Amino acid sequence: MSFRDSGGSSLRGLGRKRPFAFGAIGVVAALLGILAYATEPFERAELGAVDTRYSIRGSEAPPDDIVVVAIDDVSFSDLDQQWPFPAPFTGS
Repeated sequence: MSFRDSGGSSLRGLGRKRPFAFGAIGVVAALLGILAYATEPFERAELGAVDTRYSIRGSEAPPDDIVVVAIDDVSFSDLDQQWPFPAPFTGS
């Protein structure tokens, strides 16, 4: 059974070309994504958007339950422990 459009051309071969067309579109989209990632054309716009969000949010005080712990060579030698420290040392 052959399907024909109004122009008289056969639509039978369209089914065989469809996977190739979708594959080609996928490859082109992937290459465009890699190109955009490598050349960073949107970096300035992204950084501007981040700056805008922070300016809209305003300044916030850090939460009271966050502590910054500095680990240096003196800490390692004083505690006589290896990294990662056991949970009782870090409070987790």
